[in-house]
Order: sequence, then C-alpha cells, then structure tokens
Amino acid sequence: MIQMTRRRRSDGAKLQLRGVSAYRMSAGLYLIESPSCTACKVISSSPSIPRQAIYIPRVGIVFNLLTPGPRVSKKIVERLTYAGKDVQVIEETQFLLPRVLTDRQYMVLVTAIRMGYLNTPREVSLSELSSAVGLSKSTVYKHLKAALKKLALEAYLQYEPTRGQRRVSLIY
Repeated sequence: MIQMTRRRRSDGAKLQLRGVSAYRMSAGLYLIESPSCTACKVISSSPSIPRQAIYIPRVGIVFNLLTPGPRVSKKIVERLTYAGKDVQVIEETQFLLPRVLTDRQYMVLVTAIRMGYLNTPREVSLSELSSAVGLSKSTVYKHLKAALKKLALEAYLQYEPTRGQRRVSLIY
C-alpha cells in the first residue's frame, strides 16, 4: 500500500508498470500488486505486521515491522542476509499492546500470531486456531476481528496527526 504525496490526475498513469497492478483506494492510497521483491517475500511469510515501508533514494527501503518478539525479528534479518540483502537494524523497541483488548481478545490474537494465522499464506486454518484456543470458529473470528480493529484504531489515533476537527472513535 502506498500513499501519493501529491494528488494529480496523472498519478494513476505513473503506476502503470509492466507486471504491476495498482488499485486506487481512498485518500490517495494505492494498493500495489506485483511480483514480490525478496524483502517482501520474507516479510509476508513471517509472523510480522509491516507498519511502514519507506523508499529512500540511494539508501534503500526502510521497513517498520511489528513482530511477536526479538527471535522473529532476528530470523527475518537472518533470512534477508542469507538472500544477499544488506540489512541494518536501525532501532528495536518493545511495543506493548494497548490495554484496549479484553483478555480473550488478547489470547486469541497472540495465539493467531504464534500459530501463523496472520501470515501470508496462512499456516493454520481458522478451525485449527479455534481448536487451539478452545472456542468456536465464529467466536474466534469475532474476537480476532475486534482485536485487530481496536489495535488499528489505537495505532491510527496515536500515530496519525490530527487533521482539522475530524474525530475518530470506536465503541466497544
């Protein structure tokens, strides 16, 4: 997903590259579908959530990833290095999940991350995840969806600069 820095009518035309599909989303956002680069393949097959990817000319791509722990981060770096990529960890911080999640939402989310349910492609099915946590598939799906929605809103409110008097809230 990329966001155009300036809105122009020609933005869509610039994204018409060979082997790449661009889908216009809202607010100048485009979903880009292309044959994956090595870094994208490694990251998408790891239990991580990419939060940001910034291309810096003559430097490369800087990724901001959310991983379940330092072992996963280390494994991603090892896989990228093995693939011949020059990798440098700029900063590692511990991100504590906000207290907006219920105990059950937290348990379902952590189990989903650990089992690889959120990986692309998924390493377990919803049935396997529900068996692991001892809840029905529909209950697991509802808890997971609610947890991800709360975390996304929390991240948006924390990291997105306020734009005018626009207010975003979630009732839970």
